[in-house]
Amino acid sequence: ATFFRFWMAHDSYQAVSPIQSLIFITFVQYHRNTAGLAYTFFACAEPEEWAAMFAYADLTRLPEADFVVGSQCYGAYGHDWRVMPPDRWQELLVQREIAASQAVPVQATEPIVVLSQNDFAIAVKTALGQLAQPDLLAQSPLLRSRLVIEQTTKADKSGRIAALQGLLRSAIESLQSSPREAKLY
Repeated sequence: ATFFRFWMAHDSYQAVSPIQSLIFITFVQYHRNTAGLAYTFFACAEPEEWAAMFAYADLTRLPEADFVVGSQCYGAYGHDWRVMPPDRWQELLVQREIAASQAVPVQATEPIVVLSQNDFAIAVKTALGQLAQPDLLAQSPLLRSRLVIEQTTKADKSGRIAALQGLLRSAIESLQSSPREAKLY
């Protein structure tokens, strides 16, 4: 996770300015170049002033992360990159820019599910037991995981089931091969 706490200009602090534009360009470059980034947070001295712009950019208000420094209360906004990865986020911004409206739907498909490590392990174990039973795999939370969604961006449920089966088979095959048995010539 990355916490953008100090994003300000000398003369205008956090008000809209050329410096703020440069900061947001840097923010976009940062999340595009940071592999595995899970979450981004922004602290705002005046969170209400940024509400419309951050909503447009799909940054969610996080009142539970608000904090106080001295007598100044700061509000927090954030974005979960595991749920909406950078490429989908930029597609959303393009759609909003073209439509010139914030009313463009965020997701036309089911949302990506982010599982804890324990829940992921349980889901994989269950899916391995159901590998040859697509009707049972249809209930797997892994179908809505980023790993499957990224492989089947426009596929229906049967396409996602096939992708999950392929991923599971690839994992099984990789475990069956032994580097010690590989010929080095």
